[in-house]
Amino acid sequence: MSARLLQEHEQRCGLERPRLADLLAGRIAETVRKEGLQDGGRLGFEHELLERYDTSRAVLREALRMLERDGVVATKPGPRGGVFGSTPDSAGVVRLLELYSDFHGVPSVQREQALVELEVVAAQLAAARRTNADLADLNRIHRASLRSGRTGHDAGSTRAYLDFHGIILRAAHNSIVHLLRNALLDLSPTPLWVRPKDEGAKAVPSAHQEILEAIAESDPSRTGSCMRRHLEGRLLPGPRPAREDRG
Repeated sequence: MSARLLQEHEQRCGLERPRLADLLAGRIAETVRKEGLQDGGRLGFEHELLERYDTSRAVLREALRMLERDGVVATKPGPRGGVFGSTPDSAGVVRLLELYSDFHGVPSVQREQALVELEVVAAQLAAARRTNADLADLNRIHRASLRSGRTGHDAGSTRAYLDFHGIILRAAHNSIVHLLRNALLDLSPTPLWVRPKDEGAKAVPSAHQEILEAIAESDPSRTGSCMRRHLEGRLLPGPRPAREDRG
């Protein structure tokens, strides 16, 4: 089949060949990962990369633009500049979720429903996977919160609540749950667990105590139920799916 016919066939079938810049971006990302350059290791100057990857300046710059947007590389001007490796964080996921929500009219309540489900999953995983060190950290932050008497909505209370949930997330030992939960949290104007809803601010410490006890007993089912009860009443107003429809 000729190149022209092949292209027409691909177009009819909805196929699209990867662009040269996409392919090059993948190669450069693989270099960053394999050579351990994620912490700012130097890839080189533009002219060095042109030679290394045997490509055009336009393709290289487009590939670097995509990688910089995704947090894989950073470019610096000047004689001591060049292209350096970096580590992607949740910023790209946050940006994508925000754009998707805006373009598709996704209401805030749907993002918060998803956040609740991720918190429940994280709690269940923590109950199954937590280490003794994780449990000690949870006990420490919970005791500190009780000693300080923080039951309101001041900055200290918010920090204590976030720390408790953050340690549970860490204890889940699942990078994808960690990434998606933090991305959704960044899109939430006020964290669910410090919002004065059904439980009330003063009920949060007792809810945390129940969750902590369930995690200590390594009981994923009970831990998930406690976390759901803790958060669901604090959702923004809006329609909720039936319990059997929840994933």
